Amino acid sequence: MSSFLLDNYLEIYRGAEILAALTGLIFYKKFKSKAARIFIWFLIYVQIIETLAGYPSFIKNSDNFEWLDTIVKDTIFRENYWFYDIFWTIIGSLIISYYFYLVSKDAFLKKIIKVSSLLFLIISIVFIGINLDILFYNLLLSLEILSLILILLVTFSYYVELLNSEKILDFYKSLSFYVASGVLVFWIVITPMSFYEKYYNVNDAAFVALKTYIYLFSIVFMYLAFTIGFIVSKPEHD
Repeated sequence: MSSFLLDNYLEIYRGAEILAALTGLIFYKKFKSKAARIFIWFLIYVQIIETLAGYPSFIKNSDNFEWLDTIVKDTIFRENYWFYDIFWTIIGSLIISYYFYLVSKDAFLKKIIKVSSLLFLIISIVFIGINLDILFYNLLLSLEILSLILILLVTFSYYVELLNSEKILDFYKSLSFYVASGVLVFWIVITPMSFYEKYYNVNDAAFVALKTYIYLFSIVFMYLAFTIGFIVSKPEHD
């Protein structure tokens, strides 16, 4: 079983991502709310960035793009860290934050989410400007932590509002509950792993396996939560 998971890591987690996106599209007409539909398109966006982020390996392994590999090899674009930092850590976090902003009915919580998202964007831009040289060669830990803080804030805001409303009686019928649970578990589990990236060694089989299992569990849990949410939640309207 362990060998199967390690050998098919990419296929399993990409399969979970695609399953969630396809399920969202299948049930698209079920959701009339702006928040739900934006979230479905966010999952499509994830598919696009995951595909584009694979450009380093695609270029290296494609004979047709050998010339491009020669050009990129000695440049800042030879790795895709910058791509994930910008399009996933920053933009992805902001889209999720916007989702919970739309879901919230509490004016005070909406204001907190709005201000926090704006601060996150400004601080992220400043960090990138200061650490521009690191951006292209490694993940920026400061951005990972900021992203976690923002996700914690928006998900806990959702839970607080849920606990203080009548929706708590049928929380399991709300898509937002599955979205909040999925992203919360993913960010809480994955972000601490960034602290250990500097110790990553492909020759350390035990560490590689542990990291793979943790990432795989987090990713599959999150996207299965989304998938289940699309199926079991009741239609939502603005």
